Amino acid sequence: MGALLLGGFSLLGALTVMTVADASSGGPEAFATGTARVGQCMERGPVSVSGLGYFHRCQADVTWNDGSSSREWFPAGQLSPDDRGRAVPVFDPKLPESGVGRGSPISSKPGVNDSAKWVTIGIIGATALGAFGVFALLAALVNAYWVVLPGRRAFGVVSPARGVWQTMNENAGRELGQYDRAKKGWPVTDADVAAVPVFRRQKRMRLLSALSGGVIVLHLLTSIPRTDAPRAIDFVSPWPEIARAWLVGPDGTNLTPHFGVAVVGAGIAVLLWWMPSQMRVSSARVVTYGMPFLVKQGNRTRKQGKEELRRMAEGRQSAYRRGVAFAVVILAFAVYAAIHAFGQLPSGAPIAVVLAGLRDAIALTSVGLILLATVEPKYDRLSRLLAIHEEHAAISGTHGTNTGGAKS
Repeated sequence: MGALLLGGFSLLGALTVMTVADASSGGPEAFATGTARVGQCMERGPVSVSGLGYFHRCQADVTWNDGSSSREWFPAGQLSPDDRGRAVPVFDPKLPESGVGRGSPISSKPGVNDSAKWVTIGIIGATALGAFGVFALLAALVNAYWVVLPGRRAFGVVSPARGVWQTMNENAGRELGQYDRAKKGWPVTDADVAAVPVFRRQKRMRLLSALSGGVIVLHLLTSIPRTDAPRAIDFVSPWPEIARAWLVGPDGTNLTPHFGVAVVGAGIAVLLWWMPSQMRVSSARVVTYGMPFLVKQGNRTRKQGKEELRRMAEGRQSAYRRGVAFAVVILAFAVYAAIHAFGQLPSGAPIAVVLAGLRDAIALTSVGLILLATVEPKYDRLSRLLAIHEEHAAISGTHGTNTGGAKS
């Protein structure tokens, strides 16, 4: 029921965003502009295909910029009975799929031509909410199948006796995870994984994951000042200096690059968030089995493993310096990005425009500071894990064995 409600509200939220942000009308470049005079209106709400809230769907007589006229139904939320008696500036969207708008095989939806500044965030926000809502509804359907028919196979997975997500995650998920670890020959328990220390490298991954999400938000926010103008047939950004201030990125109004940043950034964020959990499993195996696990992973003998560890110890300082140097190089690029941006931005630009132009500098500075704060040679991690292994082995009396199954 929770997944069903979450999915339903997410889809309603997507419809609401599409309605209030003109997201159903495409980008800032219009196929035609004109003026409309409102006729009849119909009210929708509080829950409808337009989302949550009360909206009006109105019909209006439109005079277009080419001299033609037509009677159009406008999407809900664009016009209202309060607009009667005045000429409302409107637009007809230019559709990227066909390159044309009104009268094209792909139906277009005219809208009020106030500003296009929210359209990019509206489209991507509605897409994200809609995708999440569909996923939640599918989860609810699969879970309902498991409740009604427990023990049956669905999507290649046998449902647990109790068809609830908590049971699946805590029981089936744990058993599958332990089975996967056992197949690799170095089984560890969840308690072993939880007991290993958290290293700087793992914190780095999580911080970079959060930063990836932040960069998505930052990049989407830059679309607000770039498109804060009425739509036009040949749309020109009121602040073209923003795109020129960037080192890389789109310089037009096409929404595809924004989708690319959102999708790729989300994928990187998920990957970086997942990697530390796998690193902790490997750390737990080092604590549990010690040197035998390390030499087996690298197809080395014990002597070769110790020799490699000795070389790591000798090169610890140089490894640390390389990590610091790499972070400093990133920060140097951030300084260059800031200098380049200020050289392109006009004096007296609003703070929103300045922050949008400094997008690359902000992102690179954040990456550099995270890398600098989390520099950690590999030897530091391995030596600490092996010391814990030796301590546990000494306590349990298994010191020097190859199985080394000491548990904390």
